[in-house]
Amino acid sequence: MITANVLVVGRKSDEVARATEALRTRGYAASGEISDDDAIETLRNARVDIVVLGRGIDADSRNRLIETANARCPGVKIVEQFGGFENVISEVEEAKNSH
Repeated sequence: MITANVLVVGRKSDEVARATEALRTRGYAASGEISDDDAIETLRNARVDIVVLGRGIDADSRNRLIETANARCPGVKIVEQFGGFENVISEVEEAKNSH
């Protein structure tokens, strides 16, 4: 059973791949992108419940991605990672359960 649709955005493809795989094993429909343009395309064309932004996303990109997510995906939750994706499961769980 899919619990939420999660978009993981980071700059390192191996970290994004590990995070999306970890989320999938927990029942999330997770996809990952390493470029802003690809992430924005996903936000425009897919249902996204939670966006995870990795530590490598600079402030301008972070703001642009958050703005797009809020405009295209009503009720979207944003998880900002500043220490890496090690805690992605617990942080996504927390976001999913917050109101």
